[in-house]
Parts: sequence; C-alpha cells; structure tokens
Amino acid sequence: MADVLDLLSPVRRALHAAAGALDVGLAGTFWQLSEDDLDLALDELRAHEARCAWLRLVLVQRARDRGLQHRTGAPDITRWLADRYGVDGATARTEVDLALALRSEGAAAGTGVALADGRISERRARLVTAMLDRLPGPLPQPVLAEAEQVLLAVAEHSDAAAVRRVGRDLVEKLTVRSPDGPPPDERGRVNQVSLTALEPGWWRLSGTIDAELAAIIDAAIGARTHPQHHTTTPSTRRR
Repeated sequence: MADVLDLLSPVRRALHAAAGALDVGLAGTFWQLSEDDLDLALDELRAHEARCAWLRLVLVQRARDRGLQHRTGAPDITRWLADRYGVDGATARTEVDLALALRSEGAAAGTGVALADGRISERRARLVTAMLDRLPGPLPQPVLAEAEQVLLAVAEHSDAAAVRRVGRDLVEKLTVRSPDGPPPDERGRVNQVSLTALEPGWWRLSGTIDAELAAIIDAAIGARTHPQHHTTTPSTRRR
C-alpha cells in the first residue's frame, strides 16, 4: 500500500491519509465523548468541511482549465459536474462560479484564503462573493480588497443577515452620486460615507451609519484585533 501511495500526487496522498484518519475516528465509541468533546468536535468538523470545500473548488478550477469535460464530450465543465455527480445544472453552475471567483488572482482571493483556513463556510463564502458582485465598478483594487476584508470580518463572526446589511451599506457608500442624483437612504442608514486611503493597508471610514450597523462593524473589528478574547458561542458559530 505504501508503494502505491508513493506513486500518487501530494493531493491524493493527503486525501488517502485523511480517509484513513477518518476511518479510525469512525471506529471510536461516540458515547464516551464528553459534552466538551462533542462541542469541540463539531467545531473542528465544520472547519475541516470548509477546508475540503476549498480543495474541491480548486480542483474544479483546474478541471475547467484542463478541459476535463472533453473526456466525456460534455459541452462545458458545468454539464460535466452535473452529469458526473448527479446534481442539477443550477447547483453545478453555482459551484463553478464560486470556484472561479476564489482564484488567487480574482476579486475574492481573500475569501478563498478564509475558506482554506476553515474560518468561514462554503455557504458564507458564496454570500461574500455575491455581495462583492453587487459593488459598483470598476473600483480600485485596494478599495475592493478592503471591502472584501470588511465583509469577511462580519461573515466570520456574525450571521448571514449581518453580512447582507454590511454589503448593502458598502454598495451605498461606494456608489458615486451626481449632485442632481437621488438623496441618500431616507432611513438614515448612511449619509455621505466614504473610504479614504491612508498608508498602505490602512483606510479611514468616514460618515454616518445607524447604531445597528455600527454594532456589527465594531464587533467584527474587535474580533479581528483581539482574537484571543473571542469565544465561540452557539449564537456566533459559522452557519
């Protein structure tokens, strides 16, 4: 068996090793797990699922680049995925779109890193990329990267609704209006909010936001700057 594994690529060797470790774990006696073990095991499994999702999406990228669909005569990689794994076309298209969005040279490269690290789920990664797609463009790369980091901070520590709220706020503050254009949101969520570049890697957020949105951003920033004080609770775990 060792000789066979030596002939495999590093990726496949890692998959074989993970499968073997999982077999050992599944052979265990689950009734012996303490409540703390159950709690931590579920957290760890979610993180591993995210990392596996990232690997799967990278392989989908490579399959598309290599034209793997031509082996079976499928018209594109989306149809190939749907036929090979028995999923509907919409699901396959969503997977391909996310795989392409998370490319290292793409607009959502940071989201790919967060997924690979197990900090966010695949579902949350899709939500972040969807929010990025809604931003007005074209935007300077530093602004786009900072917007992605804001969304990721919220995605990692808050629920999906919070990510959507921050995404809408980013669209609002990054949309350039003409003097004769429509006024800002009358609900007062945002009023002349802007991002100003300071030194490399640092930005100033200026303007007015409501208390709810301020609390979300403040919590996300606090979790990023003081991660050692962040404790995972049922209300803040990844969804």
